[in-house]
Amino acid sequence: MNYQLQPAKLIATTEQLSLRVSERLPDSGLSRVVADLVPVARQAVQVADSLVPANIPVRIFVGLLAMGLAGLAMVASASLRMPAGEASAIDVAQGIEATINILVFGGAAIYFVWSIETRLKRRRVLSLVAQLRSLAHVIDMHQISKTPDRIETTLRPTEHSPPRLQLTPDLLVRYLDYCSEALSLLSKLAALQVEEFDDPVTLEAVNDLETLTTGFSRKIWQKIMIIRRA
Repeated sequence: MNYQLQPAKLIATTEQLSLRVSERLPDSGLSRVVADLVPVARQAVQVADSLVPANIPVRIFVGLLAMGLAGLAMVASASLRMPAGEASAIDVAQGIEATINILVFGGAAIYFVWSIETRLKRRRVLSLVAQLRSLAHVIDMHQISKTPDRIETTLRPTEHSPPRLQLTPDLLVRYLDYCSEALSLLSKLAALQVEEFDDPVTLEAVNDLETLTTGFSRKIWQKIMIIRRA
């Protein structure tokens, strides 16, 4: 059975997560970050959809270029079919050289034009992956100060202490769980891009992002386990 990510469900899950965070932690910076994740999810779906159809103008141009190359090769090789008495060895050698040059440089031109479609799609995906990577780091910055020793305390903050949410153990666990869910959604939005787009460079970038989000989530769950044990 072939399983694929469902874009509509990814968007719905992102919207639901945004609502859950805003309802549970309305005054937190995390709620604003997850809210920003919703339009990014819609953008990711649009990018993934744009990777499926072929670039018709590019493919038409490649076809015309190939036909032109074939015509030039036929003209250049015409001298090779002339009777031996009408063509010298020099003419034959020049005809062979011209044919080879046309095939080599024409083939390189066709490959370059054909790769334009892949390079355009790759650029869109890599730009999206860079945006998802930045969001992953922002989420990690929000959870990095949410350590077990930050549970509600009577310790007074100093003049230069940053503002912090006063969280109960249950709320702290829920906060960290929201961060983990958001990171997981980021990796799934990236994975959506390579389901129909088989490009090694793009696949490597998506795998790198998944490794990054998995590492962040591992740190989060270590905190959750410490809080639950306490």
